[in-house]
Amino acid sequence: MNGSNSGNIGTLSTMPAAAPTSSTGVREGWHEHVTQDLRSHLVHELVQAIFPTPDPAALEDPRMKNLVDYAKRVEGDMYESANSWAEYYRLLSERIDMIQKEQEERRRLRLGILGNQPAYQPPGRSLPGYQGHNL
Repeated sequence: MNGSNSGNIGTLSTMPAAAPTSSTGVREGWHEHVTQDLRSHLVHELVQAIFPTPDPAALEDPRMKNLVDYAKRVEGDMYESANSWAEYYRLLSERIDMIQKEQEERRRLRLGILGNQPAYQPPGRSLPGYQGHNL
């Protein structure tokens, strides 16, 4: 990567790099055109899709290790299974889209469930403004 993308330099330097070589030992011709910096950047993009944070210090949190390891596995799986650069990029893009849709659905469900349920009131207390019997 060059210095023109200095906004990501700090976060990328603290994130472990993607797996450097094919675990199967088979290298596709297109693999030679994919740099380690690019693979690390794509791992970073996966991490950001799962846990978007503007704070680079969050990457130092020990819990982030599992997230980064997961993103590296996903990137490695796509790298191994793709037959071309275009397919590799498409697979990663689809995975990021899927992750974001799943997160949005979870958010909607959580807000819907929380939004539809009345707040918990301990026994013996009445609701504010209620003039009737205690609950």
